[in-house]
Amino acid sequence: MVGLSGHVQARAQPALGTAMAGAVSLAIRTHLWISWARIALKHEAMAHAARQDMQQPGTDQSGLLEREADAGLVGICAAAFALEAISRELDELGMVPAATRAAWRKNRLSDDKQILELVKLAVDPTGLANVWKRELAWLYGVRGSSVHYRGTFEAPQLHPVGTNVAPSQITYSAENTTRAVDLLLGILERCRDKPKPPARKWSQEMRGAVNDLIGRRGRAG
Repeated sequence: MVGLSGHVQARAQPALGTAMAGAVSLAIRTHLWISWARIALKHEAMAHAARQDMQQPGTDQSGLLEREADAGLVGICAAAFALEAISRELDELGMVPAATRAAWRKNRLSDDKQILELVKLAVDPTGLANVWKRELAWLYGVRGSSVHYRGTFEAPQLHPVGTNVAPSQITYSAENTTRAVDLLLGILERCRDKPKPPARKWSQEMRGAVNDLIGRRGRAG
């Protein structure tokens, strides 16, 4: 028996290299974007919990600012990782013409732009394409500078609680973590509700996972 969680699919397929007629083997696939999305949601809640605790008198402001930024760093990057993994699954649906893919390679299309193009091929983007373009560029800018970090000396910035902090503590704030998760869930909702024909089967299969993620955020709030 194989134990399967909500982000794992199993299917039977003909066994290869077996002498037994009709034998099958079990193939298992993990949809890792679901795990990354859960991590993003969890750390969004953690960032906001740290912010809320800052409002209490006598608290360790320095420690809570650190906790907020740590949670924000993980939450923002997790949202970016989830969207990249989603885009790779959408890419498997065969929607991208060979000439288009060749142009992407030739022009070295950035990750955020490739994700945007794949999502636009998979779902009806009416009214959202420009928002997605802006937000994906922001998210993958933060993701890239976080994963490939180069530290510099910069002037402090004013945090919403009224304390001057390092710029990174603004970048990884609770507000920006919510911005990243809003983008992730907004794209997932459109994948669920308005898929184009090539993505309809994938959308139906992932509907339960999307509903669970949206429900988790509601319960955390």
